[in-house]
Amino acid sequence: MRIIQLFLFLFFTLNSFAQDCKIDGAEVMEDKPLIRKRTILDTATVKVLYELQYREDSTKAEKTKAQTILLCGDTHCMFLDYYTILADSMAYAMEKQKASPLEFMGKIHNLHKKRKFKIEILTDFAKDITSVCEEAIETYAYTEPAASFSWNLAEGDTTLLGYKCSKATCTFRGRNYIAWYAQDINIPLGPYRFGALPGIIMLMYDTKDNYIFTLNGLETNPTTNNLIYQKEEGSLFHKGEKEKMRAIIKKENEHWTESILSSPIIRIDPEVAAKMDRTPDPYNPIELE
Repeated sequence: MRIIQLFLFLFFTLNSFAQDCKIDGAEVMEDKPLIRKRTILDTATVKVLYELQYREDSTKAEKTKAQTILLCGDTHCMFLDYYTILADSMAYAMEKQKASPLEFMGKIHNLHKKRKFKIEILTDFAKDITSVCEEAIETYAYTEPAASFSWNLAEGDTTLLGYKCSKATCTFRGRNYIAWYAQDINIPLGPYRFGALPGIIMLMYDTKDNYIFTLNGLETNPTTNNLIYQKEEGSLFHKGEKEKMRAIIKKENEHWTESILSSPIIRIDPEVAAKMDRTPDPYNPIELE
């Protein structure tokens, strides 16, 4: 079990304020700002919520449940965990109020415990590029051309949330997907990177039942949690070529404990380190290629 995962989760997400902050035998040996600054890029004209169920271990049946959100405006689109949006919003509000670090940590702790989906995707329509930011032990980012899809509009229909839905299939980065989209909602959007169908995607899943996205909220011209933004790079933020960044992410997820023990920024109490489980962790990313 990742016995210091909660600490790392809080620290790396919030860029902890404390020097030599220690919990459960782990110390991080740098001063950090309370939060990373952000640049507002756009305001969403459409907000879509998708419940995500996914298998962290592809060999087991149980799934982890996450709430995700898609924000789409005139120039940019952003997809990430819903609780990341909530925590960020609260963090920036508290920064304006000059809240103390302890108050900051206390109030958003519960929001970050609920955050499950550790990938943030930002697409720039004018440049036709996507910036991907993924958290492992530290945070890694890369930029690549925006995804394109070769959809096969298949036979079959069903009804979801009272809307008649049509079927489409595609293959994307190692997984085969089935999507059900509602033509009566003429919004060509979908979860994660998916879209460009003649209607909004209501339900989407891969054929091996590893990732399932279900629409559970839709709002046009939203007035809350509607900002599309990009955070500034922090000292625990690494940006580079896609292949290199994904290789590091894979290594840290598959060998979480060993990666912590070898990290130059984390000091583990020897007694705690001796008890840590070094068994490789399951890793079942949404993109296999």
